[in-house]
Parts: sequence; structure tokens; C-alpha cells
Amino acid sequence: MAGRGAERAAIVGRARDVVDGHPAVVWVEGEAGAGKSALVDAVVGDLPDGFGVLRAEADELDVEEPLALAAQLGAGGSGSAGHAASELLRGWSAAQDRGPLAVVVEDLHWADPDSRTALLGAVRRLAGDRVLVVVTSRPGATDGWARFALDARRCLRVDVGALTGAEVAELGALHGVGLGPDAAARLHAHTAGHALHVRTLLTELSPEQLTRRDGVLPAPRSLAATTLAALTALPAPTRELALALATVARPIPLPTVARIAGVAPDAADALVASGLARVRDGDAGDEIAFAHPLHRVAVWDDLAPSRRRAWHRAAARHLGARESLMHRVAAAEGPDDALGADLEIAATGLGRVPAARMLLAAAGVSTGERAERLLLDAVALLVAAGRHRQAAAHRPAVESCADGPHRDLVLGMLDWEAGDAGPAEAALSRAAAPGGPPGIVTAATVRLAVLLYTAGRGDEAVATAVRALAMPGLTTEDEREAWIALAVGEQMRSGAVAGLARLEPRLPPVVADPADTDLLVARGTLEFFAARPARAVADLTAAIQLSHAAPTMAGDRLTRAHLQLANAQILTGDWASAAIHARLASRLVDEEDLVWVRAQTEGIHARLAGCVRGDWTAAEAHLRAAGEAVGQLGSLEAAFTTLIARALVADARQDPREILTVFGGLVAGAAPVPMSTALTWWPMVVDAALDVGDTATAAELLARLRTAAEERSIDLHAVVTGLGARLDEARGDVEGAIAGYERATEALGPEVVLLDRGKLLHRHGRLLLDRGDPASARERLEAALAVFGHAAPYEARVRRDLDRIRAASPSVPVQRGAAELTEREREVVALVARGMTNREVAAELYVTDKAVEYHLGNVFAKLGIRSRRALRDLTPVPH
Repeated sequence: MAGRGAERAAIVGRARDVVDGHPAVVWVEGEAGAGKSALVDAVVGDLPDGFGVLRAEADELDVEEPLALAAQLGAGGSGSAGHAASELLRGWSAAQDRGPLAVVVEDLHWADPDSRTALLGAVRRLAGDRVLVVVTSRPGATDGWARFALDARRCLRVDVGALTGAEVAELGALHGVGLGPDAAARLHAHTAGHALHVRTLLTELSPEQLTRRDGVLPAPRSLAATTLAALTALPAPTRELALALATVARPIPLPTVARIAGVAPDAADALVASGLARVRDGDAGDEIAFAHPLHRVAVWDDLAPSRRRAWHRAAARHLGARESLMHRVAAAEGPDDALGADLEIAATGLGRVPAARMLLAAAGVSTGERAERLLLDAVALLVAAGRHRQAAAHRPAVESCADGPHRDLVLGMLDWEAGDAGPAEAALSRAAAPGGPPGIVTAATVRLAVLLYTAGRGDEAVATAVRALAMPGLTTEDEREAWIALAVGEQMRSGAVAGLARLEPRLPPVVADPADTDLLVARGTLEFFAARPARAVADLTAAIQLSHAAPTMAGDRLTRAHLQLANAQILTGDWASAAIHARLASRLVDEEDLVWVRAQTEGIHARLAGCVRGDWTAAEAHLRAAGEAVGQLGSLEAAFTTLIARALVADARQDPREILTVFGGLVAGAAPVPMSTALTWWPMVVDAALDVGDTATAAELLARLRTAAEERSIDLHAVVTGLGARLDEARGDVEGAIAGYERATEALGPEVVLLDRGKLLHRHGRLLLDRGDPASARERLEAALAVFGHAAPYEARVRRDLDRIRAASPSVPVQRGAAELTEREREVVALVARGMTNREVAAELYVTDKAVEYHLGNVFAKLGIRSRRALRDLTPVPH
């Protein structure tokens, strides 16, 4: 620990803070051999009494195994990274019941991408938890961890660099060797301050060799050469055991590696005594491993290829079936179709990425058409698993395969993931042509249907999806994708109501099968676009709850579910819940790098900031972020969503000219309106035209809205009637306007957008007030105030009109300290006020039980209350 005293003390200081309920994350970064593990081991030994320790170590052999590292930490190794993060939090929450917890993760640079994402998602959600997370990594992180490690508020960063000359002298003293300034400087220059190399030489050389005044050090200048020199000095059986251990390349039970080496287990004693290896407790007894990966690399790199193959053959005879196969591959000197067949059988039942790895290995030892088939199957699995970069690396090999439907299918998948829609469609169309292998034709047809609806070509998408659903060999996953393509394709050509009708035969009203979660999300999304926000809320809420119970939904679709649920809740006026799900969607976008939906999440935040809180600065910041996202990776959906958000914020600010500018193409009649749109944004454009006094344009827009709603079978009767009443009012027909407002009010149903409902009541009340009927006006205005709830800009307008009739506005209690609540505290309040338990709130917010307790304690203190009942009795805290 020479030279690491300050870092060690700083980390232990964070551990003491953890005991008091302040979670901490420590990022320990350094090159291989710099002493990261030694530092962490020392810190674990220094932890305050009562700490539990959970340790995991990433393995470079598992870098392609989804959630392999997360599984070591108790996440189960299945589902998406988001689900794994939630599992980690549940486990950490339970562990805290026994005391504070230290989670130590070593060599994160070798972790699989899903585990890195899951772990990052979990540590970001810690609050009030007694959890210390210590992560070690080599330099060069490029994902969200790079940003997180630089955030000094949330993470203590410890850089473990080269030792200085003084620290080399200190390390010598710890080894019982007194190094003077000259000797320390010489050893420092010889090793470049590399901690592992310094320690190795301090062990290998005598004090006389290390401290003599002149001459060069007799040890080689590289750690690899030093390692080999140390190995050469060991007995022959020990050297054989070291070579076997280098072949296996992982911690392994001592008897097993001894059998591979053909020596007695006690041959390991000299290897451990040399410092090159260490023994630790494992699931199957004592396990031996190299003390540092650099030792293993040095031993393995020194072996000739022929000797490596011989050792792989020896390992294959003594290891489990799956691991033996990979050693057989490494030992192969040429094609081996029998081995390829064994690998293909072993791939059956594995997850996509492990199966792809097996099939790639099988392709490498197989010949002819079999090798090409295995390669194509493997690349298709990588694409389906979202490993697009890995899949793309095999494109040259795919292109070199013989022409045919299988090659076309995989090329089409690669082109689609690369954003090359034209080549993708051409390749998938060739693969889907009749006469090819049934499984290939079916898979290509399903993917072609998805491509077509994504491109907005509804007629073709519907026809293609219908054809796919009638084909043999349809997998359960492709069957669900085909139904989604059918429903969304129908939405594209005939509107969301028609899409729902298409989906109805496949999906029961109440969905209980987690396998149908994706279909439930699709139905909820269609209901949103059919202007049925209450039904959308029910379906999307159920889908998210199902995903908690069984992690079958991919991360991008879970994000979509939260995103669309927030949209629907904005329409129903459930501002608190909308804020929660918007925040959760944003976290998933950040954690899983789903940049293509960033614009949509920023648009929702802009609407909540402007339309609900009246925070124009925050709203503009979110709109700018949405615009930047559209400019980077924006789809047509992202661009249109951002425009709608900008117009809605302008509506809240009472800026009708901005609304008309945003929708200039619609006003001019030049922009076609997609059949898939919900039309819920259109009424504010009619209002904007009336606000600027352009009744002619308003009348034209209203007529077009009525026609568009009829074409899509969307029920906007109450809203259209209310707009007609407002048009009558603008033309001076007061009696006609009052009658129209009455008819519109009577037609209000549960699916009418809350802001439209409130605006209708407000306008009716204002007209009655202008007409000289203050009693009736007050009734309508107070009803409007109740509808708007805490939508600050709209509420303020109604209050101004109530002031005109000198009527006290309804008493709305203001919670003591409510303005001081943080965003997360408001989220907790909103859920607790519904009667949820701490555990239910934690599941909803993807945090730990302890985090909920922490936030709830802060809320009680700020509001001056002591119980959950008192909290529920208060008016919900405004957002």
C-alpha cells in the first residue's frame, strides 16, 4: 500500500458516511498491475464493523455473455439491463437489513455491456441506502461510466498511477528492504514505477542486489520476462501446473488443474509461494488462479502454437462439456465437421449471444455450406440480441457466402440496423420471395413488415404482416412482431382505431401472460393515438407491472412504455404520475443509451415544465435539448413530437402566433396529416387562429379537424362542438355560442383531454360572465378550476376571471414546505398518497426500499407531519 495511504483513507471515509445512510460510489482506475486490487483488498479489511461484502470479478472470457457479471451480484442473468438493475437494487435493499453493504466489482473493463449498464443504473438510483460500491477498471471507459466517474458529487474517483521514487522506497521498506535514494531511483527507472513489477523484483532479488551502488539490476526489464524467470526457477511439476492454469485462464479447483497438468495437487505450493498464483475459496473448494492477469499473459505468450494446442487438448479431456468444446476449437489444426456438429448442438437452448459465439466457433471448424449456414445463423442472433457492432464486424464474411435467401435475410438485417432502408428492403424482399426455405422466408417476411410500417407504408405493411401470420414455422417472437406490424400498419393507413380492431382478435381485454407484454404496449400506444388516454393509461400501466413480474420486455420497449404512459397521463391530467414516468423514461434513455427517443422524453419534460409548472426557463431548456436530439438522430416521430411540445408550451404561455408558426404547414394546407396521428394537438391550432382574430382560418381548420376525426373514427365530438361554440362567439352569435357550450359540456366523456375539458368550461364561464350571469359563470369557472388542478398557467387564467366577479377562489390548502420538495420527493409523495407501500413505491420508481424511506423521512420533516395518513390527507403537492 505504499503511496496509497491518502486514497485508502478517503475510501474508508466514504464507508463511514455509508453507515449513516449516505450511499457512495468509488471508481478506482489504473493500468494493469498498478495495484487496484491491492488497494481494494486493503479497504475491505479497513471497513467499519458490521459491513457485509458482496464481490464480483469480470472475466475477459465472459465479455460477450449478457449479464454475466450482474449474475455474480445476484441479478439472475436474464432479461434486459434495466430489469437487472432493479434486481440488483432489490438484493442490496434486502442485504441492508443486516447492516451496511460494500459491493466490490473488479475489472469492470472486462464486463459485458449489459452488466455495465445494469450496474450503472443501480448505483444512480441509490439514495438513503447504506451501500458502498467500489469499482475497479483500466482507463478508457467510453460509456455512461465515463461521465459518472467524473461527477465528483456522486462518485469518488481514485487514479492508481505509477509509483514515485519515494513510494518505491516506501514499498521496499514494507518488504524489509532499506532502499537508499539512489537504489530507489534505479529500481523506479528499471520498472517505470509499475507497482506489480516493483513488488515482484522486491520478492525475487536479494537485498544486496537491490541496494548495491553500481551496475544494472540483474533482473530483466519487463514484467513478462521477470515472471518467466521466476517460473523457470520452479520445479518441473510446478511449471506444468502453471501452463495448465494459463490454458484454462480462469480460477479453477486445484484438483482439476492438477489433473490437466498430470501432476500432484501439491505442485501448486511452490507456485503460490513464488507469488505468481493465489488460492481462494470457491463453490467447489479451493480454487487456484494467477495472482495477476499479467502473469498469466506472460506465461501463455511464451508458448509456441503447437504447445498451446496440446494444452488445449489436455484441458478438453478434463473440463465440463461446454468449456471442453471451446478448448477443442482452440486445439483444432484444421476443419473438423464433427466438432462443428457438437458445437451446433451445444448452442441449442443458450441465450442469443452465447449461442452466437458457439455457432461462430462451429462455422470456423466446419466446411462448405454447413460453415456458411452456421455463420449466417450466428450473425442473425447477434443482430436480434442488439449486438449490432459485433454483427457488422462479420459482414465481409456474410457477403462472401453464396447467394441465396439466407444470405439475403442476414444482409437485410445488417442493412436495416445500419440505417440503410433501401438496401435492407431489397435484400429482405429477395429473402421473402416464395420458394425459399420456409423458416427463412417467414423470418424475412416479418422483418419486411416491420420495415414497411416504420417507413409509413401502411397498405404494404398490412399485406405483408397478413402473409407472415399465415406462414409455417412462425416463432412465438416473430408471431408477436407480425401482429404489431399488422396493427401499426393498419394505423398508418386507416388510423389508430382501425389498428386496434386489427389487434383485438389476438389480445384479450385483460392480459396476464408476460410474453404478451410487447403486444400490450402496442395496444396502449394505439389507444393513445386513438384519443383514448384513459384506456392507454390502463394498458401501459399493466404492461409495466407485467414487466416487473417477468423481465420479457426489451429495454427500448420498456422505455417506450414509460414514455407513452407519461404522454397519456398528461392528457388525463395526472401530472404527478406523468412526471414520474417521464423521469423513468429519461433514466432508461441515459442508462441504455437509447438516443433515438431522447427528443420524445425531452418534449414531455418541456410540457410538464411549461403547461403544469409555468417554468418557462426549464421548458425552453428541454425544448432546446429536444431540438438537438432531433438534429442528431431524429426520426419523423421525434421531429413532430418536438413541434407539438413547442406548440403546447406556447399555448400555456398564451402565445398563439408561435403556435401558428409551428404549424404553418397545416395552416397553409400544405402539410399532409398522417393517419396515425391522435389529433389531440389540433384544437389548440384552431384556438390560436381565433386568438389572433382570424375566424376564416379557424373555420377552415375546424372543418378539416372534423373531417380528419371522422376519417380516423376518433371521437372528438365534445371538443369540436366546443370549438364551434367559440367560433360562433367570435362571430358575435352569443346565444348560439352559449347553446354550443352547453351541448359540448353535456357531451364530455371520460376520454376528453383534461386541458380541453378545462378550456371548454372556462370559456363557457367567461362568456356567461360577459353576458351578465355571474352566478352561472361562477359555477362553470369553479368547475374549470377544479379540472385544471395544479396546471399553474391555466389555473391562473381562471382565477383572474373569478376575481372579476369578486368570488373567493376555492380554498386550496398549501402544504407547509411543499415548495422545498425535490423532484424525487414529489414522486414518492404522489405514490404514497395513493396508498402504496414503500416496497410498491420502490418497484414503481426502480429504487430500493431504503431510498423510499430516506425520501419519505425528508418529506415528513419538510411538511411538518409524522405519518403517511397525514400525507394522504394533504392536497397533492403540485408539480
